[in-house]
Amino acid sequence: WEAALPAPPTGTPALAGDATIYVVIDGGLVAVTPDGQVRWQFASDDAGAAGGALVGPSGDVYYKSPGSLVAVHPDGSLGWKTPTTGTVMVDTPRVSADGQTVYWRNLAFDAADGSPTSAGLGLAPQGIPLVQAVVACDGQLYWQYDVWLLRDVGEGVTLEEATVVNWEAYT
Repeated sequence: WEAALPAPPTGTPALAGDATIYVVIDGGLVAVTPDGQVRWQFASDDAGAAGGALVGPSGDVYYKSPGSLVAVHPDGSLGWKTPTTGTVMVDTPRVSADGQTVYWRNLAFDAADGSPTSAGLGLAPQGIPLVQAVVACDGQLYWQYDVWLLRDVGEGVTLEEATVVNWEAYT
């Protein structure tokens, strides 16, 4: 089947537990049924394309629009919309394993209301600016920085102690 979307998709689609497919489009989000029918369209007041969607444990769908991080409930209603710094849109949000925190780039937000939080934001080793949160299936939080994947660790830990992978060794 093919779904007739109201605008071209951007980013990677997200798949919910009930097999609903969520697709970010220019100016919003579309829910598509497993048989290819558009269930609903959420229209944002932000024009422009955005990164892909992510379905959290609660069933809420998170995506980045120009200038905002948006949460949409499974019924298509707005959960919350929080302004974000910068206009980078290509990164898909991440959600903590317990579903309480939404990460976008190096920022954290309360999944219930979108308010900024420091939950899960450990200190980078040696003051390295963290770029992107990565949540493993076991709930461990990691951070991407340049060619490194780092464990979320406390203050005073060296880069070598926090490093899980250094891709520079593979180039």
